[in-house]
Order: sequence, then structure tokens, then C-alpha cells
Amino acid sequence: AAAKPRKRLRLGIPWVASTIALTAVIALVIGWNFRPAEPRRVIRFDYELPENQQFSYPYHNTLAVSPDGTQFVYSTTEGLYLRDENEFDAKFIVGTDERPTFPFFSPDGQWIGYFSRSDRQLKKIDLKGGAPEVLCDVHDCTGVSWGVDDIIVYANYPGPILRIPANGGTPELIVETEGILSFPQILPDGKTVMFSQGLANTTQVVLQSVETGERGVSFPGHSARYLPTGHIVYAVENNLLAVPIDLDNLKILAGGVTLIEGISLNPDGVGLDYAVSESGTLAYRPESTSLATSTLVWVDRSGIESPIAAVPPQVYFYPRISPDGERVALDVRGKESDIYIWDFTRGGSLIKFTFGVATENYPVWSPPDGEKIAFVSNRAGKYRIYQKPSNNPMSTAELITDDSKMRPGSVAMNGYCFTPDNEFLIFREQDTVDKGDNIGMIALSDSEVTWLLETEYNERNAELSPDANWIAYQSDQSGDYEIYVRPFPNLEYEMKISNSGGQYPLWSRNGDELFYIEPGNPPYMVAVSMTNGVPGIPEKLFDFQYFTVDMGRTYDVSVDGQRFLVIDNLTTDENANAPIPRINIVLNWSEELKERVPVD
Repeated sequence: AAAKPRKRLRLGIPWVASTIALTAVIALVIGWNFRPAEPRRVIRFDYELPENQQFSYPYHNTLAVSPDGTQFVYSTTEGLYLRDENEFDAKFIVGTDERPTFPFFSPDGQWIGYFSRSDRQLKKIDLKGGAPEVLCDVHDCTGVSWGVDDIIVYANYPGPILRIPANGGTPELIVETEGILSFPQILPDGKTVMFSQGLANTTQVVLQSVETGERGVSFPGHSARYLPTGHIVYAVENNLLAVPIDLDNLKILAGGVTLIEGISLNPDGVGLDYAVSESGTLAYRPESTSLATSTLVWVDRSGIESPIAAVPPQVYFYPRISPDGERVALDVRGKESDIYIWDFTRGGSLIKFTFGVATENYPVWSPPDGEKIAFVSNRAGKYRIYQKPSNNPMSTAELITDDSKMRPGSVAMNGYCFTPDNEFLIFREQDTVDKGDNIGMIALSDSEVTWLLETEYNERNAELSPDANWIAYQSDQSGDYEIYVRPFPNLEYEMKISNSGGQYPLWSRNGDELFYIEPGNPPYMVAVSMTNGVPGIPEKLFDFQYFTVDMGRTYDVSVDGQRFLVIDNLTTDENANAPIPRINIVLNWSEELKERVPVD
């Protein structure tokens, strides 16, 4: 009887030993599996655009990164290019040669969406091949993203934020127009939309309930994106910052930390050109590649160029020749956006006309002698029109527009021309999406506004004939922009001038010709004779292979009508010191983000 316990004891020793050994192995495996993961290595490199490739429209973002971080897309003047991590060179995405901007990936990385500036539509294209698919019409775009529940949200400038199914459909309003809205994103809860509101130094990042419209968090900044790490990354001026956020309670947990400085910024001061993937890959354009350097060139009616050697390379928009032909008012962009005056009579000198951190654009000379220059500025937080003496840059600018006499939906405007009696200014208003771009006339004495062209279409670039009997403008009422002329000021009827599309009309100084740009490949400068208000047959003058931009005329005509002042972008060969356009890539950037901006 006494032997039985000993036998059981002998049998039990190996079992206990095995159990102890097995437990140790399990503990080792569990400890190995649950030990903190090693941080992924952060890798930085850059990608230089091939020769002759240039980034597209400077007012729209150009980059997108796939959710898994293995591909990025960039927008050029030719179309979209896709670079895969396994390929040396980027490949052109066939079918996207429609002046695309704001590219964005689908959550599964199989599609690329973009805004087509050629026909003003949101589109998507399958990366495996095929034709672009139209999602919806858009007046203009200030940001778009494809997020939760296969919903695309976009800011329809100058109107509201809307959403549509990823397969297209009728847009649904989610944020009403209230100032400039941009860069929307639906957060992972599906109930909150984040967006930017305001202009330049007045922008705020806003989080708002989709269901109730109630606003929660807001803080200074723009171009914000939420990341799965629990951060909001956003911009202040041209710097990228991050804050940790408690998404469940929509609460910012700490102050912003600056992570990267000197990223390319939209000339309007809103829109940092960067993209970051769900997996933590960051792509951005460094500041030095933001805009192409250009110069001014005279071109005669046969297309022969005469360079103006003394003009320094800058980023020029909207040149306007003074009534006497001796000076040129220039809209110069870059780190600052100001009006300058180029004086031919002094052997060539560039004089700064506006000052400060605000954006000043669209100069217009007053008749009959150019005593004053009107311009647009956002110095008060909203675009308004001002004027001041052209020979006294240090004088105080006079406000022309009066918000109380404008419609509540007016968010931006620019002057086109004064009436010859210098009593009114013809201008463009940007209102709600339904009303499009409208043309009005503002009295300089009391800021009262008379609406000249107020339709559901976009009317732009209005120009009065020298005798003020006719007004020329472009309208997209036919589906494409065409040039029209109406009697002024009654506008009883319209005459269609162009036959194959037309933009940027301009009268000769004696009023016997009307010039415009006919789109195509290449576009043409066109002249139409005008006799007693009767148009002749459009005559193509020369290829217009010079800088153009959607919102305004980027050329002017000499006093004698024989030469055109145009903007010519300099090539790398012409400006050896010009930076090569490039994209900076940071792999595993989220590791750096988590280290520098802890969420806990």
C-alpha cells in the first residue's frame, strides 16, 4: 500500500517537468509576440520631374499618395503621372490630359479621382485602364477627398461643401457657404466633417457635425487631414504642423507642433501642396518649386517676339499697360503677392505699389490718364476692391466696394475696367454655385452696384469698348467658353463673336478690333474687325504659346494695336539657377509624427 504513492510520485515528476517546460515556452512566445514593435525606419528621398514637365495650375494642389503608401500621383500641365515604388519613372495616366488638379486616391487604391479644369467636372479613372468617368459638374474646386462609406466630399468654390457617392450622382449639401471653404474630409466616425474656412492669415480648421451642423473644434490653420495615428496634420502659412486629437470626444489634446517648414503654398495663402497616406507616407512639394519663373515679351501680329531684356525674372500675372503706354502694372506672385509698376520711360525699373502680408492682385488703370490703379486685396480678411494714386505707392488705399451693398453670397471679385467717364468700375463677382460668376458695375461715388450679367452661367473677363458703346465678355452658356458682345449699358441683345471657343477678350485702343484667345493645341490669338458694332470674320494671328490662367487675361495690347505684351515662362536652359521641380517623399513618416507629437 505504501508503494503506490511512490509509484504515483515517480510518474508525476516527468509530467510536472513537462508542464513547467511547456509553460515557459508559452510564456516566451507570448512575451515575444506582445513586446513593443520596433519602429519602422523613416526614409527620405526626392523625385525630380523629368525635363519639360511642369506642375499644373499653382492655385490647386497637385499631389496624392495611395493609402498603402506605395504609389504617388502628381499633376502636370500635360496630365496626371503615376509613380510606383517598384518603377524608376512615373507613367502618364492616359485620358487625364484635361488640365487636372486635386488628384485623390480611392480607399482601395484602385482609382484616381481629380478635378478637370478643362470641363469643370470631378472625374475618376481606373488605374488598370479605361476612360475617365464623370462624377459631377463643379464650378471650381478647393479640395476633395474619398473617404468612409465610399463617399466623396468636395468644396465647390465659391460655394458650399457637398458629397456624392463614389459612382457619381446628385450632390448633397453638407456645409453651407460661409466665406471660403476648402479641403474637406469626412472623419472615420462618418458623422464629422473637417474643413478649412477663410483666406490667407484668417483661416481656421473647423470640425462640424454632418447631421446637425453644430461646430465643435476650431483652431487657426488650413489644409488639414486626419490620420489613423490620432493626429490632425495642418498648415500655418507654408509650414506643416500636427496636433493629437481625441476623436471620440472631438477634443484637441495638446498644442500644435511644427514638423516641416517651407512647403509650396497656393499664391492665395490657402492650400499647402502635400499629401499623406493612411500608412504614413508623406509627399510634398518644397517651396522653391511652387511657380515657374517668367518674363515679359512683346509679340507682333505675325508672332515675332521682342524680349524685354531688363525685366527681372519673376512670377507675373495680368499685365496691364497704362493709357499712355509708358507704364505696365503687374500682378507679381511668390512668397508675397503684390502689385508692381514697370516704367519704360526710366529705362526700365520695377516699383513696388502695394505692401504688407495681404494678397493684392488684378491691377486696373483708371481713365483717361492712369491717375489711379484699382486692385483686389484680402487685407481685411475678404477680397475687396481698392484704389490709390498710381504715382504715390505710399498713399492710403481707398475702399471701393461696400459689403452692405453686395449680396451676402459674394465671396470674391476683381475689377476689369473703368467706364471712360471714370464714374463706374466693371467687375466680376463670385457668388453661389447656382449663380456662377456674374458681371456688375459699381459706382465709385457711393458703391452702389448695378448687375449687368447675372445668370446661372459663368460670365467673365468683361471689357468695354473705348467709346463705351459695347461690352465684350466670355460665357459658358453654350457648354464651352465663347466670346459675346452686347450694346452697353442696356445690353438689349447679344452677338456671338467666336466660332470655336474663346476667352480673354480685349478691344484695341481705337475700338475697331476685338482680340481674344481661341483654345486648341496650340491656342491662337484672334482678331475680329468691328465696324459700327458689326463683327467681321475672326482672323487667326499667331500661336499663343504663352502663360494663361483661368480667372483673368494674361496679356495686353500696345497703344497702336500692333504688339501684344505677354508672359513667357522661362525654361531651365534660360534660367540656369531655376530649381528643378521635385517632390519630397518621406516613408514611414508616421513614426516620426508619433514620436514628436505623442497622443497619450
